[in-house]
Amino acid sequence: PGLREYVAGLLGGADGAEDLVQETNLFLWNKRADFVPGTNFRAWALRVAWFKVMAERRDRAREGRVVFSEPMLEMLAARAEERMAESDHRLNALRLCLGKTRPQDRRLLEWKYGRSASLTELAASAGQAPGALHKTISRLRMALRHCVEKHLKEERS
Repeated sequence: PGLREYVAGLLGGADGAEDLVQETNLFLWNKRADFVPGTNFRAWALRVAWFKVMAERRDRAREGRVVFSEPMLEMLAARAEERMAESDHRLNALRLCLGKTRPQDRRLLEWKYGRSASLTELAASAGQAPGALHKTISRLRMALRHCVEKHLKEERS
């Protein structure tokens, strides 16, 4: 999904993004032996996608279709990479915070969000009233949100 968003952002929309993502994935697969374990796979994948987008940009320019300038694409790419890094930081903070929750609370969150269970299903399996379970889940979400924000604030300091 991150690669798709990156490519769609550089193309100015989803038109043609899926094809370029597939081309990028195919290239990465065919060149997998060239990847050095322990290096940044995401950076490699985004660089390949960048070149695929640049080739598409040249094709579109030849056809007279509106395209972003290369400096604009560079700015969009840099911003997309920043957003992806921020998402990684938030996800890592969430994992850390989830690790601090009680096992029964983690199980409840896994049921609700990992399995997309309805509140009614959860309440029946937990032997609780839906309203009480809703309050518990809301409390857990709020605690996780505060924990993530605290962790990110500490990380920036």
